Amino acid sequence: MTGTEMRTISVRSALECANLVGECTELGDDPAAWQAHLADRADQLIGGCCTAFKILRICQGEPVFDEALLSPRSDDRMRRRFRECLEEGGHKDMPALVTLMPHLYETGALAFRYSDLSGGLNAYYESGFYDRYLRGLGVGDAVMANHVQESQHVLSVMVMRERSDRPFSSQEEGTLAFLSAMLARFVGNRLATRSRAGRPQLAPRVSQTLSALLEGDSEKQIAARLGLQRTTVHGYVRQLYRHYGVRSRGELMARFVRRPASS
Repeated sequence: MTGTEMRTISVRSALECANLVGECTELGDDPAAWQAHLADRADQLIGGCCTAFKILRICQGEPVFDEALLSPRSDDRMRRRFRECLEEGGHKDMPALVTLMPHLYETGALAFRYSDLSGGLNAYYESGFYDRYLRGLGVGDAVMANHVQESQHVLSVMVMRERSDRPFSSQEEGTLAFLSAMLARFVGNRLATRSRAGRPQLAPRVSQTLSALLEGDSEKQIAARLGLQRTTVHGYVRQLYRHYGVRSRGELMARFVRRPASS
């Protein structure tokens, strides 16, 4: 899908995208908060196991990443492979992607499934890119949507699905493209990419704890999920309380619940 093509998505999906962006803007001055919320909700909205969020520039036909993060629910191995891919220029193992990226500024938008760039799902699983960065993680196909901002930066959102899951549908691809287009209007202004008040970013494990809390997990469940001691998780929860200036889990959760419009 390029900027010259149109995909029809359901009204419900469009409203869910709008609501998600609205929820993010309410947390917009805290990058760790809105990005964690975006990743969790995008996973649910599109139907994936992990979301990646990137801000990049195209320099001499090559993507240069200014910011890149993986959703808090991802594990340490996935985070390590993600960093390696960025540092090693892993996109070069996907020739079709290298060819397409320079055209982003001409079209303004670009959405695709990784398997489509490789000539199909089977070819994708046999590709050097999949073998180097994704094999052994249980990850299957990925769908990515890119939009060029007025600043000429490219906003990229990618959702990955487990290998045992069904392929992404055209509707899901279109929904992600719609969400990416909406986000591109706000990232960098109403959605800060760096803390505006000198507030430090959350450490990865603390972000993972926040993500699990938002999903309703107890501290005991979080400890089992992340392979940590319960006392460690409790310490992370206390850090979150201090970070957001709250005194209870209820107050913390309220920070991430969109307030209804007054009647």
